[in-house]
Amino acid sequence: MEGCIDRVGVRYARAGRPAPTTASLVARALQDGLIDLDDL
Repeated sequence: MEGCIDRVGVRYARAGRPAPTTASLVARALQDGLIDLDDL
């Protein structure tokens, strides 16, 4: 799980949309369909 979130964080940072917390990163990734609840 943590590796998945790290990769998503890098993706958002490169796109100019960094997330300040892990919770906000997970929420954004869920909303954008990059991860599913099953991935957590």
